[in-house]
Amino acid sequence: MGIDQKETLMSCIQVQNRVLDAATKNKTVVDMQTSLYEVVESVSDGLKRMRSLNSKITEDKATRMEYKKEIKTAKDVMGGYDAKAAGQLG
Repeated sequence: MGIDQKETLMSCIQVQNRVLDAATKNKTVVDMQTSLYEVVESVSDGLKRMRSLNSKITEDKATRMEYKKEIKTAKDVMGGYDAKAAGQLG
């Protein structure tokens, strides 16, 4: 093999190695992008769940407030009956 052929072969091997390195790095980048995408999806799902829970909590608070009002009304009514009964007995 002549000197030119050896140099050409060495150049080809170097180029091939660079291509393989680039492909490996690209695969790593693609893997990282995929992982990042999965993390973003997971965070997005978590935020959706949090919004749903916050909405439910808000609804539950409103329901609790309604119940508290009903209980207060019932206590007021019962207090009125107690006052009437006390007046009649006293």
